[in-house]
Parts: sequence; structure tokens; C-alpha cells
Amino acid sequence: MKIGSRKHIRPHSTAQATCILLMLVFLNLGFRAGASAIPSSLSETEESIAKEASLNRSVASAINALGVFLYENGRLDEAEVRFREALSYSADHAGARKNLAMIFLGQSRFKEIIDLYPNAAPDQVSDVPLLTALAISQYASGEYQKAVPYFERLYAEEVTKPELEIMLAVALDLTGAAARSQEVLDRLDKSDQIEAGYHVFKGDALRDRGRVQEAIVEYERALAIRSTLPTVPYRLGVLYSDTHQYEEALQAFQKELEINPTNADAAYSVGAYYLIWGQDLAKAREFFQRSISSDAESIGGYLGLMKVALAEESPDKAIEVAQKAEDLGLEHPELYYLKARALRLKGEEERAEEALHRFEQLNSESKGRDKAEVKD
Repeated sequence: MKIGSRKHIRPHSTAQATCILLMLVFLNLGFRAGASAIPSSLSETEESIAKEASLNRSVASAINALGVFLYENGRLDEAEVRFREALSYSADHAGARKNLAMIFLGQSRFKEIIDLYPNAAPDQVSDVPLLTALAISQYASGEYQKAVPYFERLYAEEVTKPELEIMLAVALDLTGAAARSQEVLDRLDKSDQIEAGYHVFKGDALRDRGRVQEAIVEYERALAIRSTLPTVPYRLGVLYSDTHQYEEALQAFQKELEINPTNADAAYSVGAYYLIWGQDLAKAREFFQRSISSDAESIGGYLGLMKVALAEESPDKAIEVAQKAEDLGLEHPELYYLKARALRLKGEEERAEEALHRFEQLNSESKGRDKAEVKD
């Protein structure tokens, strides 16, 4: 049990809306059949193909408009389905492709943005939001060399947000262009916020590349400049835990709770420390409960409370906690494993077997997803 951890689309059926849109298209509402001229020199077959392509583009535009409406009304899952449908009618519909990219950007689905534009060159992209999305996506995917020209193009377009400049500086540094990195930093206003931010961004990038000790140094530098940066002590605590520096991890998680008392992950991590290393069940319970109080769906908090109950030989309490989590629709393999243990302590073998079967089912599904992600 680690004391710190690193961290869908429900497509709705809108067939009726799509049918209405298609009816509008064919009834000539918002679409003129003769809007796209078909050269008279084309053969009958070529003319038929051209008309079909023109109609498909018009249908794609109508469906894209519906997607925009859904997006503006916060129905993102449905909007995504519409934008994908528009592209299925016209694969080169620039508006639908960009709109889909913007949804992915808002959900941090960076690889999917890159996949939407596999052959995009920075000097061929004129749309600033799309340039920004591609720059951030390449950066977040660890493709720093590819990210640099996108950020430089944004600077040339006078899009000079500090966050983008800091990303460029980090990308240059990590690709061996330290002098150019410093030039970028020099054109930013000098402030503690900028300097600390650079170390945080660099720490994140190093962590994502598996360079843990270097990342720890960067986070420590950031906190030395601004000691009240939220989430940074938590990230530092996770890395301390990964490198078995548990006392340092505890101090980092406690620091996070001083800055942000409602950080459920930090509260869980402190509870895990007291459960595993501190051997203090009362304190462990206090922080696991605090985690749930900050976030009612903090699965770690429920698992921690179950472990405390089992350590105190209180299977009824463990089962009660499990039921609360299940009532909220929370599912996790360990939840059912711990529930099975509690039921066996009560001698309820049949229910214990049911819980164990659910544990094995969820565990198998989790491993399957992990393999798929590695393959991707």
C-alpha cells in the first residue's frame, strides 16, 4: 500500500436529432443543393460522385452545427459524438476536426489531439487555438522536440502567455538547448511566480520521464521560492514515497494540507502513513475520514477505513464502510477483497465468495485496461 498515488464518454443516443438535421438538409433549409457548382464537363459518374461529396459536406456542416450547440450547452459527450459523426461524412471538415480537438484539450486527451493531426506542420497551422492545442499536446506527451516549433510559432503570432513561454523554456532545456531556454525565460517578467512556475513545470516533465530524483530537486526549488504553492507538496510527497523516503513524504503531505486542507489525496496519504508506518490506527482513521469528508467519492478513504476496521477486528464496521462506498457506485478490486475478508471473519462464506468473485472480475478488467494502455 503506497502512501501517495499519481492520477468517459457516455455517448447519448441522438438518432432523432440527426434524422431531423438530415430532413432539414434535404428540404433545403439552410442548405442549397446548387451551392456547389458541378463542372459540366464531368462525366455522369464523376458528376454523381461530386454531388455526393458536396451533399456529404453539407450534412457534415449541419451535424457539426448541432455539435457546437451541444458543446455550448455543456453536453460534451453528445457533442463529441456529433463531431465524430460529421467527420464520418466528410473527413476533411476542418471545423468538426478542430471542435473535436478542443473537447479533447479540455479533457487532457493529448494523444488523441495529435492523432487528429498526424501530418500537421506548425507553419501550416494558422488557427491560434489549434496551434495552442497542438503545442500543449506535444509537450504533455513528452515530445518536447516536436513541441518547440509550435510554441515558437505562437510567440511569432504574439501569443505570449507566461505558461506557454515556460513550457517552451522547459522543452528547450530538456532537448539540450539550455542557452535558448534561458533566452525565453529572460523575456518574461521577473517574479517569484514565474521562477517557481518554471521549476514546477520542469519538475512535472522530469517526473513524467521517470527522472524522479531530478524532479524532487525541481519541486524543492519551487517551494524554496514560494512555500505556499498548492499541489506541489503533494506531488513531492508522492515522489518521496516512491523513493521510500517516508518521513519526508509525511511532511510533504502535511504541508499540502496546511496549504489546501481539503486535498482528499493528501489526507488519504497521511492516513496511509499512520496505518503502515506510524502504527497509529486512531490517526489513520482520522485522516481517512478527512479524505472522505473532502471528497465523498475518495475510494482510498473507504479502503483505508476498512483496513483500520479489520486491524481492530471489527468486521461489521468494515462491511458498513464497504456498503457506503457501494451505495455511491464506487467500485475497486480491493474494496471487494477487503469485504470478503470481513465476511469470512463473520463466518459468512457464501457472501465472502461472492465478494471475492467480484474482486477477481474487477482485477481482471483492470489488468486488461492496463495492457491496452501500454499497447496504445
